[in-house]
Amino acid sequence: MRDLLDRLDGWRDEQIEFLARLVNHDSGTDDVLDVNRVGAILVERLERLGFAVRRVVNDRFGDHLVGDKPGTGPKRFLFVGHYDTVFPSGTAKARPFRIDEQGRAWGPGVSDMKGGLTALLYALRAHQEQR
Repeated sequence: MRDLLDRLDGWRDEQIEFLARLVNHDSGTDDVLDVNRVGAILVERLERLGFAVRRVVNDRFGDHLVGDKPGTGPKRFLFVGHYDTVFPSGTAKARPFRIDEQGRAWGPGVSDMKGGLTALLYALRAHQEQR
């Protein structure tokens, strides 16, 4: 477990850069183009991790992503999240990603749920590289 945590800690700057990339792209629920732009960033990352990604087209709210990666063991895992935010277009420019003096991250979607997606993707990477 220590090795896994050390690996994640070693990617800290990279994780922050990835989170900033997500946060600095608007993805308001009602803006299909913006939502799909953020989706494309996630598709690229999932494919890099070896997932086959399928888009389920949703013309109203942006596409859903389904990533599948067969394993070798008997257990299956399901991860569910979203990458739209409640913020209107222009919010990312007005309130870009930043880290404050206490080391806390700020910006539209940091805590719901672009931060969670970043943590998930890097946890999957760490698990994959540990094997």
